[in-house]
Formats: sequence, structure tokens, C-alpha cells
Amino acid sequence: MKTDTTYTNVAFDSGNLANQYDGCTFESCTFVHMFLSERVFCDCTFRACDFTNTTFDGTGIRDCHFVDSKLLSAIFDSVNPFLLRYTFSGCNMSYSSFVGVAMSGTIYHDCQLSEADFTNADVSSADFTSSDLDRATFHNTHLSSADLSQAMHVSLSLQRNIVRGLKLKQAQLPSLLTEYKLHILNFPH
Repeated sequence: MKTDTTYTNVAFDSGNLANQYDGCTFESCTFVHMFLSERVFCDCTFRACDFTNTTFDGTGIRDCHFVDSKLLSAIFDSVNPFLLRYTFSGCNMSYSSFVGVAMSGTIYHDCQLSEADFTNADVSSADFTSSDLDRATFHNTHLSSADLSQAMHVSLSLQRNIVRGLKLKQAQLPSLLTEYKLHILNFPH
């Protein structure tokens, strides 16, 4: 186990990656095309790191922060759900997959989530402030009390998802109602 260590500009691979990291900081490190199996990261910060095409298989991510990092096409589908908690700020997570992941309360601030897949995921009480959800997939997704009010390009089916308490802006409603083929008229106040 590695504790309270800072790693800068390290290109990690299966040969130089420990099984557990606690309280570590990773700056400008690469984990590209990795299959992270059964690793544990607790209270770690990943700043300007690259996780492109990385699979988190059974990996424990507990109280970790990803800042200005690239997680293009990252696969979180089989991440270890035990004490799973992470935040993302300024990250590019386009094409990433969170299928079936329970990540209630996750924070996605100022993230690019184009074509990310949240099918069957639990993102209840998640915060998507200033994040771009262009063509993101929400199908059978638990969105209760999630905050999409400051997110961009929100498109989802109100019938195919659990949306009780979902926070939206009034301006977002017309795009969410297109599947109903309604004609919404502007009425004077």
C-alpha cells in the first residue's frame, strides 16, 4: 500500500501500479488503455491525469477527486460499489460508460459528458453543474433529486427514467417534452 505520496508525470502500467493507494496525489499521470482490476484508491486526487480507454474492473474508488483529467471512453461499469464516492471537476468524460453503477450524490462540475452512458445507473442527488450532456444516454436511470438545472444539452425521457425531484430549469422543459409531440404555447404572465 502506498500512502501520502505525490506522483508527477508517471506513466503507469500494470508493472508499476500498486494494489492500494491512500491519500495520494497524482499529477499529470497517465493510465491510458489500462485494465485496473481489483485496485483500491482512497482519498486520492487525480489532477490533469489521462485515463483514456481505461476499465475500472472491481476497482475501489473511495473519496477520490478527479480534476481537469481526461477519462475518454473510460468504463466504470464494473467498478467496486463498496463505499464508492468520487467527484469530477473540469474533466472530459465523453463516451464513458457508467452502466448499472450506483453513484448517488456524485458531483460532475464543468465536465464534458458527450455520449456518456448512464443506462441503469443510479445518479440520484448527483450534481451536473455546468456539465455538457450532449447525446448522453439516460435509460432506466435513477435521477431522483439530481440537479440538471445548470447542465447543457439535457435530453432524456421522463417516462423511461426515475425523475422524482429532478431539478431542471424551465427553459429545459421543451426539449424534454418533444417525445410527447406537444405544442407548447407561450402565454403572457
